[in-house]
Amino acid sequence: MTIPLFFPTRRNPSKRVILSGLVVFSTLFCLLASTAHAQKLPPSLLGGAVTYTFPKRWALQQVSRNNKMEALQFVVTVSAPDQAKRTANVILIAEPNTEKFTIADMSAKKISKTYKPVADYTEGDSWRTVLSQVPDGKPPYAVLDRFGVTAKVRVHLRIVLPSESDEKEKWPATLTKESNAVIGNLGINLQNSVGVELRHANSNWELLQSAAVKRNTLKRPAPPKPKPKPVEPTTPDVPQPSEFDSQAR
Repeated sequence: MTIPLFFPTRRNPSKRVILSGLVVFSTLFCLLASTAHAQKLPPSLLGGAVTYTFPKRWALQQVSRNNKMEALQFVVTVSAPDQAKRTANVILIAEPNTEKFTIADMSAKKISKTYKPVADYTEGDSWRTVLSQVPDGKPPYAVLDRFGVTAKVRVHLRIVLPSESDEKEKWPATLTKESNAVIGNLGINLQNSVGVELRHANSNWELLQSAAVKRNTLKRPAPPKPKPKPVEPTTPDVPQPSEFDSQAR
């Protein structure tokens, strides 16, 4: 899926340059990363301050770390094997909150002016979730932004949601369930507040507000179990030949 994003040029503010969303993601990570590893998903970010769980089928593309932030990038294939490939993109960025940003500061800074927010819910003092539509996309798509802030740490989860008009397709329900689980398990210092639920109905992505905000105490994810070492074959001991008495009669 190609996700067009728009940025005004410096010489002519009315002129817009169309960039592929995938290129934007890649460029962002090139700027962020001092080292990048795509092999293993770390159990946490910022020394354990930010914890999460992601579905195993979400393909980890990159892990980026530098002295200012740590980030994860995923690509989620939503199309069936016999269909043209379609994907959703996911990014999680964790940063020290040295500027003392609030969740209002985070959403103002991170949500593009080309997005059209359709749902915006504050969940307690530290969490906020925003669903935006991008009707100028080709094809149009939606963006879910989840912000978390404490005095020392801030986190931003973004899930780019492809559009789907065929109600018979099953992948929106699967992606909805997975995304809600990711939202529920994203924590700062093993705490979060969740008062929203993502849904897909009538060919549209929706963000519904819960009757009450649920404050959760999370468990630290267990570290991945090391793969067992292969057992090296051993050579069986060959019994020594019995001694015999050459003088025996």
